[in-house]
Amino acid sequence: VSALQSESKPRTNIVAGAPVKWRVKALDVILRPWFAHGPHRGMAVLTTVGRRSGTPRRHCVRAIRKGDPVYLVSIPGNHASWVSNIRANPRVSLQVRRTTLAGTARELGHGSERDEAKRAYVGTVNAADYIECFLHWRGRPARWKIQRLHEMWFDGGIALVIDLDGPEGSAASPGLA
Repeated sequence: VSALQSESKPRTNIVAGAPVKWRVKALDVILRPWFAHGPHRGMAVLTTVGRRSGTPRRHCVRAIRKGDPVYLVSIPGNHASWVSNIRANPRVSLQVRRTTLAGTARELGHGSERDEAKRAYVGTVNAADYIECFLHWRGRPARWKIQRLHEMWFDGGIALVIDLDGPEGSAASPGLA
């Protein structure tokens, strides 16, 4: 690790497991249409069913697809409402660009599946991640910073996997359009 890498630190507003601040919630609302329809990879809009209301709830997430499974991390941990919604009803849909995928979400335990998920989540770097890095980490974005940021989020947050329906996971879930 170079001296530059050891001195560079993330901003304080991205601590995994910490409650979400109002700025993050506002940014989620603003970026949701861009995540759903943008040309970039690795971003999606997750739709869950509200645990109390029963209505669809949409959330911007970083979603890494490796074959049929899709990996997500709840950076704020238990403070994310969408994690509580998934615990109450694991049926979800995921809008990636103009495609809606349906599946069942679950938290990852320890073991080889978690290791595989971490490799995919941390090892995948897309163009949008450089913007994310610029917003969350001091200094100029770099691949190693992005991977370190994603590793911190994976280790400190709640890792989930969505097991997609059907042979390609392309059918939209009923009630989660």
